[in-house]
Amino acid sequence: MCAQEQPTNASIWEGIGEVYEKIGDDSKAASQFSSQGQALLQRGEFVGAAVAFEKAVELDDDQPGVWESWGSMEARLGNREAAREYFQSALQGSTSRYAWLSWGRWETRWGEHQKGRDLLRIAHRRYPADTPIIQALALAEAKLGRAPEARRLFRRATRQDPLHLPSWQAWGVLEWQRGAPGQARELFQQGVWASPQAPGVVAIFKAWGDLEQSEGDAETARA
Repeated sequence: MCAQEQPTNASIWEGIGEVYEKIGDDSKAASQFSSQGQALLQRGEFVGAAVAFEKAVELDDDQPGVWESWGSMEARLGNREAAREYFQSALQGSTSRYAWLSWGRWETRWGEHQKGRDLLRIAHRRYPADTPIIQALALAEAKLGRAPEARRLFRRATRQDPLHLPSWQAWGVLEWQRGAPGQARELFQQGVWASPQAPGVVAIFKAWGDLEQSEGDAETARA
């Protein structure tokens, strides 16, 4: 188990004990420990979450969702090797599309663009119609300087799911970075029109405002 700092709040452990008291230490408890881990993770109690995840996989190690959540938690905490170990475990047995997506995204964030692209390519082959995977792969291709391939993927993502606003935002940023602010504006606008009330529109407006600020249009940037 990583995230090994000694907890100071006894409640972290009380929840784990409550699960044992209710259902005991058998295979049926695995999903309960998983739920407990997710609840602790949402509260930012990382040590308790790690304990719950560890108990869950001890009882049933074929739980890709638990391994992925544990890996993502360790990635957030900066524990890359532990994260990679848990992501790898998530890809054994009953694998899930989100495990591939999460690991690929984290490698890209860490600057391991080739590794991230390779993982996301595998994910894309396994789940060819998954829009978030297509968008993440496009980002990885862009990081490697493969703009034409990134554009092809962004185009596919936005055509098959126009409501996936991260694809519009990321594509617009790519065009802006490639020296085409006019095209970037058009993509940002299409994303806003696609779903003007969606939470994801905030990221589009943020990128759009940054673009206008860089282009010297402070009034539009503030709008």
